[in-house]
Amino acid sequence: MKFTLSVIAAITVLASMVSAQNPAACTLCLQKALGTLPACVGTLPTAAGEAVTPAYAACLCSSLTGNWIDSCNGDSDCGSSIALFKANYPANIEAAGLNCNGTPSFNPPA
Repeated sequence: MKFTLSVIAAITVLASMVSAQNPAACTLCLQKALGTLPACVGTLPTAAGEAVTPAYAACLCSSLTGNWIDSCNGDSDCGSSIALFKANYPANIEAAGLNCNGTPSFNPPA
């Protein structure tokens, strides 16, 4: 089964690696920023364990450019170390199971 929790967990873990100072604020900023992408509006999960839909996978595929991450570089969010997160985001989210070839899907590794 595919679970959105895996995606959220991946973003949370990656965000906490960036911002040891305030990982909760960093994670919240990243989640809000992701939700502003045109392909993501209305597709973000609302409950833990909710299945990843093709629309949400398409949202994640649209996020690979990383430009949305720039809005979280403030000291009260993720700080300047967000650049490392941004540089590694595409490879990390794809390693977590995102597939953007053909119909976007999210299949966490077993």
